[in-house]
Amino acid sequence: MKLNKKLAIILIIGLIIRFLIAPSPGYINDNKFWNSWTYAMVEHGFPYVFSTTEDANYPPFYMYALYGIGLTNKHILKDDFTLDGRMLFLYKMPPVISDFILALIIFFFLMRELKNERLALLASAFYFFNPAVLFNSPYWGQADSVQALLMIASLIYVYRGKYKLGWMFFALAFLMKMQSIVIAPVILAYTFKKIKFVRTIKAILISFITCIVLSLPYIIAGEFWKMILTMLKNANIFPHLSIYAFNFWWLFVKGRPERTSDAAIFLFMQYRYWSLLMLSIAALFAIYYVWKSRNKYRLFIASAFMIFSFFMLVTEIHERYLVPILSILVILYFLERTMNSDTKRYSLMFWILTFTTLLNMMYVLRNDLVTEIYRTTIIKGVGSGFALLISIIHIIIYIWFARFLWKELKEKPQPISEEK
Repeated sequence: MKLNKKLAIILIIGLIIRFLIAPSPGYINDNKFWNSWTYAMVEHGFPYVFSTTEDANYPPFYMYALYGIGLTNKHILKDDFTLDGRMLFLYKMPPVISDFILALIIFFFLMRELKNERLALLASAFYFFNPAVLFNSPYWGQADSVQALLMIASLIYVYRGKYKLGWMFFALAFLMKMQSIVIAPVILAYTFKKIKFVRTIKAILISFITCIVLSLPYIIAGEFWKMILTMLKNANIFPHLSIYAFNFWWLFVKGRPERTSDAAIFLFMQYRYWSLLMLSIAALFAIYYVWKSRNKYRLFIASAFMIFSFFMLVTEIHERYLVPILSILVILYFLERTMNSDTKRYSLMFWILTFTTLLNMMYVLRNDLVTEIYRTTIIKGVGSGFALLISIIHIIIYIWFARFLWKELKEKPQPISEEK
């Protein structure tokens, strides 16, 4: 593959920025979790992290990454597990590397689709220098970019007709963060639509095999059910309407939903079940869209809609859970011109959600000068009205998204060629 010099410059500058940011404390509590889990795996053995810690709640995929960091730190760097700048740098490398690979994927995918180097470079740069992505990965130190990478890989492989690989990467995304299950209805509907039933079942089986293979160390060590029970238990570790996500629930209770239990009854049902009902309706709509739309890129569009629905409608959502949508929206941003549309829907959504997501994360992370100034001036100055305003913007964008998808289905068949 021929090296593109302009792309190389974008990637080098982006990496330098990330390497400079990475030693910063970020969200120290999350990094303390990484450090605790890593130390436990190195000292007691990889499969025993769920037995030797009380707060390990990630599926196996990211545990492999943390274990690799732990082994590097112990046997190569010969260092203890003091959470200093060097350890923070190491813990932030998986999301940083994922950002790097995602920028490459976005470039080469759009080069293939658009045959336009300038647009592919712009898309790669828009993602790699995206302020919300930079805040989330090298600064905060969270792993949402790793999840985004695996989800994008899954969607691209399914879109290109490589269904087994697509479903394998979906399994990896699920084993990275269980929230990835939200795109399963879309991928399933698309796969059933494109290939025969038997081939679909074979592709799905690849997902199960992938899950089993990555879980083998836990199975062999007799820790498999401990892992499953711990993750299920910790899935409800923050039983509140919202964990600082500016979404429907934040507006519903007019601020401070992190103080309202999602087990509380509204009308005749708990809030959490209302949220799952709403998500189920959104999933049915996404499936209907995939099945009926002739839009060539409906797989990506419906997946973006489901990620947005998950953030907006489900309880117990963190502020970071919109980050993966940005990698899909930046692709749709530049594919939009091929969809026979004069509007700039996805470009508008990309930029608005970039900055609302950034502001939402800054609202939570308040341990440095920039975010402290932001919190004490903007947030304190307008009180809870600031969060409510962002929530209203999110709701407007979400309803607008659903509305134009529905409108697309009701219009005359679009002259958009199907992918082969």
